[in-house]
Amino acid sequence: MVIAEKCRNNEGVTARLEPLLARRIDDMLKRGALEEARAAMERCPDPRAPGWSSIGSAEVYEYLAGRLSLEECRALWLKNTRAYAKRQITWFRADKSIRWFRPEQTQEIVEHIKRESRL
Repeated sequence: MVIAEKCRNNEGVTARLEPLLARRIDDMLKRGALEEARAAMERCPDPRAPGWSSIGSAEVYEYLAGRLSLEECRALWLKNTRAYAKRQITWFRADKSIRWFRPEQTQEIVEHIKRESRL
């Protein structure tokens, strides 16, 4: 059983998530993502290596290689993160056992957990 928030369509969810995703990326950049990637690039400069294929890593690699500006890197990272979030939402929506809640539905969430834990 998964507890999450549901909107009418994926566009509504991703639109609401986008500022949170952008903030997460900005936090990662502020906390040293570029420096970490630069150190990794010194150890493994091959862009085909598995570590460079993940969202964020691929875009930062392109920035460090001089093929993207930092702003282009951030924008592409956000675009790819948003697309991944959209695929995750689609996947979860297909699971009919998921009960969806809005974050403010605290009491309903607690009641649901109590009910489900008695099974």
